Amino acid sequence: MISLLVGLATLITFVAWELWRRKASLLDVRMFRERGLAGGWITLLVVFGIQAGIAVVLFPFFQAVLGWSGLWSTLALIPVSALMMMMTSGLAATLVARIGAGSTMAPGTALGGVDLALMALIVSVDGPWMRCLIGW
Repeated sequence: MISLLVGLATLITFVAWELWRRKASLLDVRMFRERGLAGGWITLLVVFGIQAGIAVVLFPFFQAVLGWSGLWSTLALIPVSALMMMMTSGLAATLVARIGAGSTMAPGTALGGVDLALMALIVSVDGPWMRCLIGW
C-alpha cells in the first residue's frame, strides 16, 4: 500500500512539474487529454506490464522448479522475444494502416488475455516447457 501511495504521489508531482515547465518540459502531459493517445498508452502499459511480470515469474520457475541454469532459462524464452515479437511487429503496423488503431488494439489485447488465461490453465511442472510460451 505504501508503494502505491508513493507511486501516486510521484506521478502527481511529475505531472505538476511538467505542467509548470511548459516551455522546456520533458513530456507535454497535456497530450494525454487526447483519448486515442491516452487509450493506447494505457493499453501498452497494461500489456507490457503483464509480460514483464510473466518474465519475472518464468525465470525463477525454470530455475527453481525445473532446475535449469540461468543460461538455459534465457535460451528458453528466445522464441518469444526474438522470433514471435520481432516477426509480428511489422504485422501490427500493416493492420493499423488497413483497419485502424482501435480495431487492431482491442482484438490484440483480448487475444493476449486469452493466451495468458490458457497459459495459467495448462502450465505445470510435469508438462513440457513449450507450454509456458502459449501466453506470449
